Amino acid sequence: MPVYSLKKIKWKDNFFNILCQNENGSCPLLAICNILILRSQLRLPRDTNSVTDEVLYSLLVDLLNCIMSRQSSSAFQLRISDCLEIFPQLQTGLDVNVKFSKVTGFEFTRQLEIFDVFGIKLYHGWLPDPETDAGASLLENLSYNQAVEKLLLLQSEDSTEEEKLEGALLELFFQSYPTQLTPYGLLQLTIELPEEELVVFFRNNHFSVLYKMGGKLHALVTDQGYLHQPVVWETLEDVFGRATALLDGNLVPYMEKELDVLQQKSEASRKRVCV
Repeated sequence: MPVYSLKKIKWKDNFFNILCQNENGSCPLLAICNILILRSQLRLPRDTNSVTDEVLYSLLVDLLNCIMSRQSSSAFQLRISDCLEIFPQLQTGLDVNVKFSKVTGFEFTRQLEIFDVFGIKLYHGWLPDPETDAGASLLENLSYNQAVEKLLLLQSEDSTEEEKLEGALLELFFQSYPTQLTPYGLLQLTIELPEEELVVFFRNNHFSVLYKMGGKLHALVTDQGYLHQPVVWETLEDVFGRATALLDGNLVPYMEKELDVLQQKSEASRKRVCV
């Protein structure tokens, strides 16, 4: 049974215990729960340093039942019933098929109901640039699964030279952006994400929490390695992560803050010597 460590963070003048990612942990479960925690909709047991997925499922079921009690629509209650059936799948991950048309483009499946019911938006940034990516027109309105099928057809032995060229363009796109994030997609994320709203970001079969503040994107840091560090967010400014900065709960760069503290201590020490 997976056990998740809890990390106490300060965010927006309040303290929260967020869930950290362990080696075998379910990232869709963590992303959903961490957003609900930061919204103060999900309250974890007090005086504990860890929580099991069984406890998390129980808390989510209670929250869904609470939501159901406030809804008179039979259609909405049916959607909630579907979500209760989907919960066990959160343990192994969700089957998500992105569409290359927009950052909110996903093939609809019953599994995505769980985000809808909790009012959580799902985004990705794997978009071709219509101005610079030669294969952009080939990917228009396609999902990832459809694009892979199309690529296999274009590269078959019976394909014409023109079709093989189109296949090469599709393959070039996939090879150029193996992290499933493009500069154009990053730009569209920055434009499309609502300011100061917590959303789930899907990339490389991983689900994380994304937040935009002051026009900049920030991803919630849930890596177990930062459990005892005051790092809460990291910036998302570059497709390959080369411009990443680690931030505290107030979105202040972690290293910069540590440097300021050292400088203040040094100045205070010099003043005491002078006196």
